[in-house]
Amino acid sequence: MTYALIQIGYHLGETITHVFLEGHDNDFYEMLLHHLCALFLLLCMTFSNFLAIGCVINLLHDVSDIIPSFTKIASSCVYDNLTLVLFVTMTLGWFYFRNVTLSYMVFRIWTETEYPTEWAAY
Repeated sequence: MTYALIQIGYHLGETITHVFLEGHDNDFYEMLLHHLCALFLLLCMTFSNFLAIGCVINLLHDVSDIIPSFTKIASSCVYDNLTLVLFVTMTLGWFYFRNVTLSYMVFRIWTETEYPTEWAAY
């Protein structure tokens, strides 16, 4: 529950910052849609009590976002070889976590999650 609330707070803060503090770049509406969708999914996950599933999916997204931050830092410096290594690592890690692992987890959730029987009437 704590991880979910931290994620909701982070995405709510990102949405408020994006709307009120940042400039309106070319991708303003796309990023606003991204922030609102992430926030909506987190709130729905929490209110529908699917915390375990949602937190695992959120953790996969968070893990794949670590290396891009270091890549962005290295690209601002004079370390071109380090930037290249981090970029390749970022691309492979992103592919593995966002495409392979996330697809596998969604498939397992889809096929193995059991819902309460009283939901069958709806």
